[in-house]
Amino acid sequence: PSLVGSEMCIRDRSATPEEQRVKLIAIIRRIKREADFQTQVVENKDDQNRRIALENYINKAVLAQRRTDMELYTLRQDEAFKQAFNDAISRILAIDELKKSA
Repeated sequence: PSLVGSEMCIRDRSATPEEQRVKLIAIIRRIKREADFQTQVVENKDDQNRRIALENYINKAVLAQRRTDMELYTLRQDEAFKQAFNDAISRILAIDELKKSA
């Protein structure tokens, strides 16, 4: 079974498999950026401490991802931000389409 489709990984049932994959990758990147991830998890010989450290990093990354998602949702409640955000997305998509047709 795919981890991306697993409810245990991401419980957002409204998210598509691609959205779940993107969130999972973002969480993994956050974990890997932790200053002492390498020593606390990758190089740690103590299984119990490694699992505890990894769980703490996962919890921290999931919370940070949730905070990011909520900040964007909150910002989009402001009509001026929403319009500017939508315009920026439209411009980026238009540039992408131009690159494809070139």
